[in-house]
Amino acid sequence: MKHALLKTKSRLIMSLMIVIMSVVYTSCDDTETTDSTKFTIFYSGMTDIGPSMSGRISSPTYKGNTPSDFAITKVTLKGEAYSGDCFTIDPNDGFISINSTKDMQVGLYKLSISCISGGNYYEFKDIVEINFLKAVPDGITVEPNKLQVKYNDIIDDFEGYTVEAYENFKKGCCIGATALNTNSKAGCENEFALFVKLKENSYKYLPSLTKYIKFEKSDKIVYDLTELGEFLENFKEDIESIEIYANKFSVEVKTGKLNCEVKDIFY
Repeated sequence: MKHALLKTKSRLIMSLMIVIMSVVYTSCDDTETTDSTKFTIFYSGMTDIGPSMSGRISSPTYKGNTPSDFAITKVTLKGEAYSGDCFTIDPNDGFISINSTKDMQVGLYKLSISCISGGNYYEFKDIVEINFLKAVPDGITVEPNKLQVKYNDIIDDFEGYTVEAYENFKKGCCIGATALNTNSKAGCENEFALFVKLKENSYKYLPSLTKYIKFEKSDKIVYDLTELGEFLENFKEDIESIEIYANKFSVEVKTGKLNCEVKDIFY
């Protein structure tokens, strides 16, 4: 049986995938708590920031009671204490703001975070890592500022991915964490996946969409896509389809303006 090829000219179909997993294992030994409750938080890191740039790390996901009263207890640079005011944290939601200056030292910064959950105090040592890169020296430019490369210029005889390969990729994204049975991943399950497919001849590039997705926990885990729908309205002429998959037993999805069906993630 022949499979239709997804033709690639200067760009293949772009699929942006967000897979957010429910992690139920306990935190590492560096976590300091005042009791034995299995509460923990999870932050993403940041690696693509340089001096004079600003950034934001989203509020953490967590297991246990809703955390509050967030604070940065310690910052280190290359293992040494750092006393600058580049990093601030919202005490209510826990998101971290980064406001650097041109004199910011490059290197790996590690942030220790504390919070209150269920009336107990928790501190998480070195839970956030931010890697500041060197700034590009003034006066350096690159010409041309954009290159277009065809896949068959890189891979011999490459003509494109099949529809079957793309469907298998999506399925792997939807069940990969649940299906992976290792000690370090025990208890991880796929909950949510989002695929945005652009039209074949579109040259648009979408940024990370995670900042447009709001996450909260009530009776079910709620993914609010209202802001995402408003953002993607700017690209509606370039978008061919939007697909959302979720574990409907544990997840509620608020689609907002997104005109799409929420499908079972274990399809």
